Amino acid sequence: MPKAIICENDPDLAKIVSLNLKTAGFDCITPLSIEEALFLLNSDDISLISVYENFGDEPYPNNRVITHVNSLPMYLRRNVFLVLTGKNFKTLDRIQAFSLGANMVINSADMEKFGIALKVAYAEYQRIYRIFKEFLLK
Repeated sequence: MPKAIICENDPDLAKIVSLNLKTAGFDCITPLSIEEALFLLNSDDISLISVYENFGDEPYPNNRVITHVNSLPMYLRRNVFLVLTGKNFKTLDRIQAFSLGANMVINSADMEKFGIALKVAYAEYQRIYRIFKEFLLK
């Protein structure tokens, strides 16, 4: 079962994310601090991480969790689906996600749509990287 880390300050939003990720087949871990999240990120088996823009009171772009994920070597980074949540994001805006080094962005006001947004974005991610990974194996 793929593992997901949920870095969310609001317990209600973390619950929404967790329920949707569990429905999508992920085993969820919810760290309580940035240090705990960074420790969990050292594991090789993390497939998805959802990070609130101000998780642990560290605002984007200086949030250490986001910085850590985006600084991973490419052979590791391409195996981690990064979701950024917050008030400053436009839900499923691909250009914004790309510019932020994320795979998906979602506005906090749209969290009830998290499951649908994840289904769309994660399916596209799997399709693109399946082709990429097949190419690398040749």
